[in-house]
Amino acid sequence: MRHLILEYPKLAVRLSAPDDISGILAQNFAHALTVAPSIVPRHAFEVRPGDDGLALVKNGAVIGLFADPSDLLFALEEDLEFALIESLDGWVGLHAGAVVLDDIAIVTVGHPDTGKTTTTLNLIELGLPFLCEEVTPVDPETCAVHSFPHPLTLSRAYGEALNVCYPVQHGVLTYHGPDMARYSARRVHRTPVRLGAIVLPAYDPSATPALTEVPPADVIPDLFQYCFAPTRGDELLYDSVIRVVEQCRLFRMQTCSIESARTLLTQLVVELSASPLQD
Repeated sequence: MRHLILEYPKLAVRLSAPDDISGILAQNFAHALTVAPSIVPRHAFEVRPGDDGLALVKNGAVIGLFADPSDLLFALEEDLEFALIESLDGWVGLHAGAVVLDDIAIVTVGHPDTGKTTTTLNLIELGLPFLCEEVTPVDPETCAVHSFPHPLTLSRAYGEALNVCYPVQHGVLTYHGPDMARYSARRVHRTPVRLGAIVLPAYDPSATPALTEVPPADVIPDLFQYCFAPTRGDELLYDSVIRVVEQCRLFRMQTCSIESARTLLTQLVVELSASPLQD
């Protein structure tokens, strides 16, 4: 049995697994591994092999039984995401991905199928270090974005199409069954960086591609849809979101293809490099 410690913003957990499974887990969570967490671990996870498969145990209780190690891994990732959300307290938790450009974070928010994950992937493939996936924690007092670097999950069809148009260079793209692809970035930024831009993507094959900078009033109603439920009340969340959007630049991005997304994101990077924040 091998014992691992994973540390995230405001959350540390212990993870124990047999040697033949622990290598898969250690590789997947490599960017969260630590030997000396700065906070006391809140949860203890254990993988127990048995005749019926692999049991995932959390704090002494079985929460799932899996025949395939990959399925167990995906379930563990999801539980860690919920654990992080519960730990954020007064922070804003966005359903978003994030990358780092110089000393600022570019955060891409959205529900599934809006282009959130693929936008993050394309920004990484433009050479930007990876910061967050699925959950992006933001401290509203400092507007600092903290790292949550789990691998990206996307459709296999998109992964294959992307690799034809723009062969993957800055990460590892793997396929799991007929429908799923996973992407692990090579460069990960582990320290907090200030929020520089929020991107709201939309995809429509019949639309005209466009990257448009918008004022906070245009974004705030949508942004609330991409916030995880707060642990300290809606009023605090409302005030925190307003504080956050007033400190960064806001963009809507309409794409119609992989090529249009790559072109617009290149334009975004150039624009933010020249002038990262509003006056």
